[in-house]
Amino acid sequence: MKTETRIVIADDHPIFRAGLKQIIENNPSFKVISDASDGETALNRVIEQKPDVVVLDVNMPKMTGLQVAEELKRKQCPTRVVFLTMHDDEAMFNKAMSLEVKGYVLKDSAAVDIINCLHQDLYNKLSALCRCNSNLGQSLRVYRHTDSSAGR
Repeated sequence: MKTETRIVIADDHPIFRAGLKQIIENNPSFKVISDASDGETALNRVIEQKPDVVVLDVNMPKMTGLQVAEELKRKQCPTRVVFLTMHDDEAMFNKAMSLEVKGYVLKDSAAVDIINCLHQDLYNKLSALCRCNSNLGQSLRVYRHTDSSAGR
């Protein structure tokens, strides 16, 4: 029997963080085991609690989400990273993809897209999801990235 996907949420806005937790936990496949209001705390919680997935806001105090993802990559941490952001520009998206994150979800569509992204990651069908406006263009509406470790 498959256990729940264990998730840590990190966002510096408490109301957004609480709402996101509620949305995620409405799905029985997911369990939010911890949350953090800054990047440094998020990094420590991921290292200590070893969740399956961490959902990181890009802009946070102490450490940005990008810095947290870079540190997790450097430490070869197996926790999968999903960015939750208001940044819909191509440079930020490309930076996230260079860190091999599994998802890039815009906050303006988070209520719908975060669950889709987590489900896709859960089933290893899609390792990055980006729902964007015209700044990134229609071609990046859904970004598919084949994970070389999928199916192993």
